[in-house]
Amino acid sequence: MFQLKPKNFDEKFTDVESNSKFVDSHIKELQERVEERKDEINGCHKQILYLKAYSRRENLKFEGIPEFSESSGQQNATSKEDTKEVLVNFMENVLGIEDAKDMEFQRVHRIGKPKSDNGNGSRTIIARFLRFSDRERVFKRGRKLKDTDYKMYEDIPKELHDLRKAQMNKLKKARQEGKRANFS
Repeated sequence: MFQLKPKNFDEKFTDVESNSKFVDSHIKELQERVEERKDEINGCHKQILYLKAYSRRENLKFEGIPEFSESSGQQNATSKEDTKEVLVNFMENVLGIEDAKDMEFQRVHRIGKPKSDNGNGSRTIIARFLRFSDRERVFKRGRKLKDTDYKMYEDIPKELHDLRKAQMNKLKKARQEGKRANFS
């Protein structure tokens, strides 16, 4: 049978104790390094979020615009449509922008897969304007969409949207107090 001698037991206990101190000191050092880098990581994260928002600044999203078939002119989500033409017609007829045909776009398309339910519901249109001034002019006409089934909003990253949503009560309160308040 194996017996531990007190001397060996004391030596092993001392070794375990010194190893534990060594590990604890390295863990503390690593935690300090992580804390030092936390500000740097958060700064990089904010910069990436800013760049995402900046790259989308020429975009607007439109909801509620029915999908139409190019050939028949009837509502049909499964047929090809000229989304640019649909958007231009919307801007002329609903928003009242007379020279909408003269606006240039980098790209206009619908988001998501086509619905095959004969047009019940419509996919969001995202438009990237060539000129920011055109985008702003269209966006300012968004007040005309109040009390309609149409919606228009800026294309911002979800994380930024969530941050703004969390601050919305403060924004409303400031405006009720007569202060000029907006998101930047």
